[in-house]
This record gives sequence, C-alpha cells and structure tokens, in this order.
Amino acid sequence: MGLATKRAVSCIEFIVMTNIFMVGMWLFFFIVTRVHMFVQAHQELQTQREEETWLLEQCKSDEFYHNMKKHSALCDSVEQNRRDVLLLSAMIQVIEKSYLCGYESCTDIMARFVAKLMQQGIVTLCLALGALVLTPMLILPLWRRQMNRLADQHHRALYHAPYGQQHYRLTDHPLHTFN
Repeated sequence: MGLATKRAVSCIEFIVMTNIFMVGMWLFFFIVTRVHMFVQAHQELQTQREEETWLLEQCKSDEFYHNMKKHSALCDSVEQNRRDVLLLSAMIQVIEKSYLCGYESCTDIMARFVAKLMQQGIVTLCLALGALVLTPMLILPLWRRQMNRLADQHHRALYHAPYGQQHYRLTDHPLHTFN
C-alpha cells in the first residue's frame, strides 16, 4: 500500500472515529439529561403527593366532598394521582418532554428561526446565499488540489519508483537518484 493510500485510510479512520466519538458523547449527554429530568419529575410528583395528603383526607369526608359541588372532580383527580405509580408517572413526563433537539421541540426551534429570518429578512437571506455560493468556491479548489497531489504521488509511485523510494535511495547508480 502506498503512502498516499495509507494517509487516505488514516484520514478516513480519523473521520470515522471522530464521528463515533461525537455520537457517543451526544448519546451520553442525552442520557445524562434524561436522567436529570427523571429525577426532577420524580421529586416534583413526590412533593405534589405530599401536598395533596391533606386534601385527600378531607375528600374522604362526605360533607367536604358534597360541599365542593362543581369542584368535586378535584377530589377524584387527587385520588387518581394517589393510585398512580410514581416512577412510571415520572418516566411518562420525561418521555413527553424529550425532544431530539434538546429541551425544546424541533418545530419550536424552526419556528423561532423562521421568525428571526423574517425579522432580519434581506440581510440574513443575502448572508445565507453568499455562504451557499462561496463555500463551494473555497472548498472545491482545496479538494481539487488534494486530489491532484494524491494523483501525482500515485503516478510517481507507479512510473518513477515502481520498487519504492527506499530502493532508489540505497542504490548508487546516477540514473536512480530520487528527488
């Protein structure tokens, strides 16, 4: 395998390993934030249940329940909350609040982006179009230069040094000098 091929392979391996590392870090932080959200939801539900114990005791009294009239559904919801499994309720809250874009839904982020785009309008649009036009103009020559360099190395390895550069450096023949 030539030097250019080894460099290309090591570059690709580096990019792959970097991507794996970044995905791993994103996954790690995603899990950490979800565990934090779970603990917070669990504590909030536990506090809510502790605060509802007085109301639950009062709702057991028929007089209090009938005096509530239109608000008797409150006693029913407190009783339902008492019967729910605390861990599962906290997990449901975490699932409902989990978004791929962080702590906010992706649609909310896009709506804010579009609103900001509409506010700043033409300036943002011109900058985005400029970036869209200039990026290929800057990256394409660099990529082309790299491809030409790799092609030159490959050509040199095939036709000017078929036995490898080390072979020609060790020989004393004047025609075998390697620049």
